[in-house]
Amino acid sequence: MAVPRGAAALAVVLSLHAAAVAREPEREEALRRQAAGACKFVRGVADAEADVLIGPELFGRFGGVNLVEAATDGNTVGSEKQRLMLGVNYSLGHLYRGITVRKRGDAECRRETARAGLEAALYAGTDYAKGPALAAREEVLKAAIPEGEKTLDELRDEVRKQSATVEELEATRLRLDSLRALLTQTALERERLPPAAAQPSGQPALGQLLQELRAADDELEQIAARLRSSTAWDLSLRGAYDHVFDARQTTSPPLFGMVMVTYNLGGLFQPAANARAREGRRERDAEDLSGVDRRAAELVRQLKAMRSAEEMRIRDVAVLTTDLAQQLEQVRKLPTARVRRFGELLWFELARLRAEQAFLRVHVKDLAAVLGESGQ
Repeated sequence: MAVPRGAAALAVVLSLHAAAVAREPEREEALRRQAAGACKFVRGVADAEADVLIGPELFGRFGGVNLVEAATDGNTVGSEKQRLMLGVNYSLGHLYRGITVRKRGDAECRRETARAGLEAALYAGTDYAKGPALAAREEVLKAAIPEGEKTLDELRDEVRKQSATVEELEATRLRLDSLRALLTQTALERERLPPAAAQPSGQPALGQLLQELRAADDELEQIAARLRSSTAWDLSLRGAYDHVFDARQTTSPPLFGMVMVTYNLGGLFQPAANARAREGRRERDAEDLSGVDRRAAELVRQLKAMRSAEEMRIRDVAVLTTDLAQQLEQVRKLPTARVRRFGELLWFELARLRAEQAFLRVHVKDLAAVLGESGQ
């Protein structure tokens, strides 16, 4: 496949970059909508469950009852009367569970938010911190290519004047095309990057997201344990209007109230069972090969290995760049044409190394940020 040249290559690069920039707000908005949608769902479910737990319960009863009445002759007689009862129940146990369910919704929202951030990072994989580094490489190449084109134009004039050979011109053109190809490749890599979560500048460190996920998940288990324990007891209040038709009642109006306390003795054994459940949940999530927790820990390991390798590479590139810059400075002091050609070769190689150096510096810095090691 032919390599794009000159203005055409730059046009391709600029169009790809513009497309990536145009889609960046859409990608960020999609991630925000995903997290907001998850929170809206879990909080909506929690509110729906809590509403019927927190609200009072109305009841009504109507039917026939057998009443025993004393007759005037000293005997007792039974008769069927109609009875109407209207009242309200309120359970303090349900109130406690309703409040706890709403706290569960908040914890699920925090877990889903952390999970969304981790899933975005996992989708990006080892490209998670690559976007700004590619932008830095692209900036250096864009600044270098016009100077390379100027060198090529000067050499083309020298060929016309027969002070340079066609072979020298073709060699310079190939070196310039290699820079253009690297610029095009960089733009394509930026275009292929996963959604905006691959840009670490606005993202928490992976370790922080993983810690938030684990903390929210552990809080969810503790809330679930409290909900299970709350089913063992109840304290309810009841008040009602209780009217028996065609019967003499001693209270007017016929109202009554009562307090009822219940406790299931099985609740004595729940704390130990809840502790086992909490520990088991931690172990399950930590060892689940397909779980977010395990996959995020593996990604952190890979990014740490990449950072170590690039720290070594950046030292090597720094040495080479310094050496080539010194050689180029010495060569430019010599006026001969042959030495000038060697200087052009050094300049193209130096431009490539500077682009790599810019990439490595930003990438290592951003890897440290996403790993939570910026202070190291």
